[in-house]
Amino acid sequence: MGEVVSKMAESDLESARTVMRRLVWSLNEESGWIGWGSAEAMGEIMARNETLAKEYHNLLISFVTEGNNNYLLYDKLREEVVLGLKRLAQTRPGLIKEVQHLLKEDILL
Repeated sequence: MGEVVSKMAESDLESARTVMRRLVWSLNEESGWIGWGSAEAMGEIMARNETLAKEYHNLLISFVTEGNNNYLLYDKLREEVVLGLKRLAQTRPGLIKEVQHLLKEDILL
């Protein structure tokens, strides 16, 4: 997924943005379903594509930041977000500084 969407962004950035928005939407309770794997896919895509990383890293971070409307209440989904952030941190550590402490934890409680 990361490779495909990253290559898509090189030739059609708006289509790649649409994929990212759909992944974000799948993590939203209003979407009506649980976006298993969506956060990890976002992390992989952003690890491979700098433009998308700069545009969407804050959204991924918002899912594990308490006190905002995007905070995921379901522990398992937050764990997937942390996995996505860990992948992003491998290539773009500067983008995740504010939640770096979460990447050292195995499980978010």
